[in-house]
Formats: sequence, structure tokens, C-alpha cells
Amino acid sequence: MQSENKQSNLLKKHFSNCRACSVPQWQQTQEAVIAYVKRQLQEARIPITEYAGSAFFCAELAPAQKKRCLVLDCITFSSYDLYVADEAALQSMRLLCARYALLLTLAQFCANTTFDQFPAVRILFRPNGQTALPAEFVSSCGDDVTVFTLQLCSDLPDGLVNLQQGLLTVCKDQLQINVTGLASHGSAPQEGADALVASAYIHLVLQTMVSRRHDPRKPLVLTINGCQGGQSYNIIAARTTLQGYVYCGDIDHHLLLEDTLRQIVITSAQACGCTAEIVYVPSVPPIVNNDTPFWRRIAKQAAEQKDIQLITQMAPRLLPDPLSVLQNYTDMAYGFWGLAGLADDTRQEPDLSTLERCMDFYIQVMRK
Repeated sequence: MQSENKQSNLLKKHFSNCRACSVPQWQQTQEAVIAYVKRQLQEARIPITEYAGSAFFCAELAPAQKKRCLVLDCITFSSYDLYVADEAALQSMRLLCARYALLLTLAQFCANTTFDQFPAVRILFRPNGQTALPAEFVSSCGDDVTVFTLQLCSDLPDGLVNLQQGLLTVCKDQLQINVTGLASHGSAPQEGADALVASAYIHLVLQTMVSRRHDPRKPLVLTINGCQGGQSYNIIAARTTLQGYVYCGDIDHHLLLEDTLRQIVITSAQACGCTAEIVYVPSVPPIVNNDTPFWRRIAKQAAEQKDIQLITQMAPRLLPDPLSVLQNYTDMAYGFWGLAGLADDTRQEPDLSTLERCMDFYIQVMRK
């Protein structure tokens, strides 16, 4: 009990100190919080691994000779370019402080504790806005690494936890389509090739990829959200640019998306007497909780907790997570932890009881 009180007090202290770092702009707040976290880790003599060209870093809590390693991670997805005056940004900042306080407290707890199940522990600190895992970190993970992460959610009620098997997040690929036609005067359209008409046709035909080429039981959304082209009211447009994105929740189909889109775009443009090219920027794959012994153990531990409510059906999140690149060669369990109450709590000393339960759950995962 005394140990639990000590961890609780540490969590409250770190949360309060992180909130004290808040300034009018989000990015500056995050930088100040990260500086505080690193100072605390250094004072506790916890080794830190940093990566060139990345704000991502790890706290290393393991004897060097121990190979079996548990990687603990916690992330929030929030807008990071808003001002404090915006209520959504205020909520995001409270979640940011909660996340860093949680991870810092766990690091200090692990520094003074020995675990039989996972003799080595790495704590990940991923700044919001960090779009990719450093290659050096990814290459250091292998068969002897197990990953557990919870996403703190401001849209889930306190105590609501999701660790469902199956699809949890989707990918979000970006695309840009450049259409080239031939300009002519509006009084002589037969002498040109209208890139705007071709763009409209491409837009329509692209929707058949969702309605006719894709299994309707698997999530796929294609959105064209912008079209630019034309210089004058009486001139047939010679060039246009379409932009959009694709949400996909099927790993196998995700691999085929670019080729399918390219085929549709090129042939549709040719049907209108134009040419087109597509610039496709794929994101990371979707995250899936597979039926592994580690996932089953995590789900069972959550189900046995009396102070949390486990939900098993939730729509996949539309925000991709770079951590998904690890799931092909590491054992991973991924979940969502409701923290709406803390996100909305504007008091100087908010109620951290739900965050404390989250911390206790992480500790259980390490112990058993």
C-alpha cells in the first residue's frame, strides 16, 4: 500500500509539473514537457536512448545481458498546432501532460523493481506529431520484444477500456492526381481536351473502386476533397489537380490500392483525351490485435479488473499509428483507455483516479 501511495504521489507531482510547462502554443508546451521528462530521467540515472533526426526517445530499464524485453508505450492523438484559447487544445494539453506523467512514473517505478516475466523494459516517449518510428528503433525490435500500448482517449468515458481482437486502426493514404489536357477557346472546345471534365470523370470512376472492386465487409473510404484548375472563364482548362485520401482497414487490400488507383486514373483520363499521373503517399499499415498468448493474457487481466469496464466492440480508429510497422515481427497488444473526465477537468488539481488505474494496469502487465 505504501508503494502504491508513493507511485500515486509521483504521478500527481509529474502531472502538475507538466501542466506548469504550458504556454500559449502547443508545440512549445510539448518541448518544455519533454525537457522536464528528460531531466527527471537523468536525475533518476535512467539511461535514455535518443535517435538522430527524431524527437522520439526511450528510457532503458534493463540489464544489458537480458534479451527478453517488454516495450511499454502510451500515445494520444490530438491536434498539436492549436492555441490554448481553444477548448479542444486545452483538452489535448491535459492528455499530453497525463501521458508523459504516466510514462515517467512507470519509468521511475521500473528503475527500482525487478520483473521475472520481462527482465528488460523499454519505455517509449513518442511526441505528438511524430509521424514515423526511427529506423534504428525498429531494427532493434525482434522476436524477443513484446509491445504493449494504450491510447488515451478523450472521447471514451473514464474507466472504459477496449482491447478487442481484430482491426483497431486504419491506414490513411494521401493522393494527388495531376491531369493534363489541351487548352482551347471556349468557343472551340473541339480543339482542346478539357482537363476539368476529365477530372470530374476520374472522380466518379474512382468511387467504383469502393462500390464494385472492394469487399463491402471490409472498411474502405476514398475521398476527393479538392480540385484546382482553370485560369480564365472562357478558356478550356489544360491542367487540373485533384487531391484526396484513402482510409483502408484491410492489410492485404492496402498493398494493392496504389496500383488499382493508378489504373483507374490513367484509363479514365485517356477516355477524355487527356493524360494523368498520380502521386500516392502510403501511410503505415492498420493495427490488428491478433489472437496471441500475450494478447489473451492482457484481455483476461482487463476483464478481471473490477474498476474498469471492458468493451469488445468499437469502430476502428481513423488515425493510423506508426507502431503498426512492428506487428509483423513482434508480439503486440494494443488498446484504448477512456480518459474523457480528465480531458474535461479544468480544476487546478483534477481527479487523476482514472489515470492511476491506468498506471496500475500497466504495472500488472509487467508483473504477471
